[in-house]
Amino acid sequence: HIQSPDQQAGTGANLKRRQSKLYPAEDREDDELKFEDAPVVRSMGKDPRRVKVGSISRLVQRLTYHKVVDAEFAQVFYNTFHLFMTPEVFLDELVTRFNGQIPADVSDKQDYTSNVVIPVQLRVCSALRSWLKYDGASLLRQESFSRTLVEIDRMFPASHRHMLALIRKCNVYSSVKSSLTGGDSAYTSHHKMRQLRIVHGQQQQGRQMEESDRDTDVDDFFGQQSQVDSAAEATARVTKLLVFKPERSTAASAEEIARTITQMDWQLFQKISRREWFAAARLEDAPNFDGFLNYSAQISECVTSAVADTAETDHSSSCLRFFVNISQCLLDLHNYHSLYTIVSALVLKLGQEKQETDMMDSGNGAAALVELVKFCSYATDFAVYREALEANEDKFAIPILGVIISDMQAIERDQTDTISVERSATDGDPIELVNIRKFRSLSSVYQAISHMQSNSAHAIMEPATVAL
Repeated sequence: HIQSPDQQAGTGANLKRRQSKLYPAEDREDDELKFEDAPVVRSMGKDPRRVKVGSISRLVQRLTYHKVVDAEFAQVFYNTFHLFMTPEVFLDELVTRFNGQIPADVSDKQDYTSNVVIPVQLRVCSALRSWLKYDGASLLRQESFSRTLVEIDRMFPASHRHMLALIRKCNVYSSVKSSLTGGDSAYTSHHKMRQLRIVHGQQQQGRQMEESDRDTDVDDFFGQQSQVDSAAEATARVTKLLVFKPERSTAASAEEIARTITQMDWQLFQKISRREWFAAARLEDAPNFDGFLNYSAQISECVTSAVADTAETDHSSSCLRFFVNISQCLLDLHNYHSLYTIVSALVLKLGQEKQETDMMDSGNGAAALVELVKFCSYATDFAVYREALEANEDKFAIPILGVIISDMQAIERDQTDTISVERSATDGDPIELVNIRKFRSLSSVYQAISHMQSNSAHAIMEPATVAL
């Protein structure tokens, strides 16, 4: 695993320069790595300290620490590293880490190789493997990343077969993907990624690859009646679904409509990828997230139009009761997003004065609406909603997207991506370090989303289907 001088000479000037780096003490604070003051609870095989800030190189070193696995840091890193470095930089750092040299002052080089060098190299291979599983689908769409893989492949000596095998495997993925995308436009993204797994005998490529399959898997799960291939199709369907008719203002009709809306919401919710959540919080391009919001805006438009059309007719109370019944069914199904959308539209259209008048007649549903408004209250920072979400964290739920993004934007607003830290040397300039404390907070919000996306969806299926 240790390169000879001849092998080093053939790896390129840039790599040779980086190989001069020594293995640092990953468990020691220095100018480029700081830990939180308060340690976490110690457990066997885990470092009790939490990383606060660090340079990119030191963060990668921490990720591949040979003594212990910092699982909490690894989760934060994989969730958010695309916000502070590119895939090419990360891969280059892994190569540098893999090719680190034995310090000159080490007396027992064989012992150091066995206890430090080889474990670090295995950690690097494990990190690359985890990364490709975790983020493989998005990486294979980037031509620049494929070119970087080819360049690094040429830089590695044949003796480093662990790293070479992983890089060459990803090169094969990229070439197969290119042939599929160039040869037949009829292939869907789902079929392309599935074909890659079949070709290479990989049944699971990690959570990010599973996200590319979610739309098809969910469609199969619900059946043809509730399929929606895009937010535009869901918008067209919900426009017809929410047309008010007096004969449809029954509890049974409301339950059927609420279940259908929830099925479409679930599929659109599943399509939002990890990177899109972070992009939406930064007001960047997030097609699936934006599509879901546009679809919800159409639901709101349908509700306000129906209320306006019946305002001066005998069906005014029936219309209000119709949408309140749907909202109550959405609450029972834990579809908090569409519940908030409909309730907000009703409140906006009816106005506070209208609500107070209608409360005198509980038969038209206004009293129930007031209770729903308390659940969706912005004034209390959605306290009731948050309590309900926490109480049902292991059950099916579709959260209010606006609340999630508001929470993430609050973190973005209050904390910076990097922090300027003074060097220990008095004559040294300050160094900009990655603010892991911020990215840990963002990762925590995303983990809650990911947990909800992975929960069972049996609650929104037809009772007869569940029984079967």
